[in-house]
Amino acid sequence: MPGSILAYDVLDSRENLLMKAGLKLTVQSLAILERKNISHIHIVDDVIQTPEQLEIIKKTIEESLAFRFRKSSSSPEMRKLQSILLAYQLEK
Repeated sequence: MPGSILAYDVLDSRENLLMKAGLKLTVQSLAILERKNISHIHIVDDVIQTPEQLEIIKKTIEESLAFRFRKSSSSPEMRKLQSILLAYQLEK
C-alpha cells in the first residue's frame, strides 16, 4: 500500500538490492516490485507484535540470513556474524 514503510531490504532472485529498508512505498515503487515479480514484502507495523508474530518475524529473518550466507563456510565466526545480524534485525 502506498505510504507504507519497508521493514527489510528487497532483493531480487540474484540478490541485487531493489529497495532499501526504510523506503516509503509509492505507487511507482509498488509497480517496480510487481514488474520484478516480487510478491511479498515486509512493511513496518506500528502495532505491538504478539509473541506469535514475533516468532514468525524471527523465522523470516533467520531464513533470509541463511539464504544470504548459504555460500559461506559454517565457521564459528560466520555463525556469530549471523547471530549478530539476527539480533540487530530483531531490534528494528
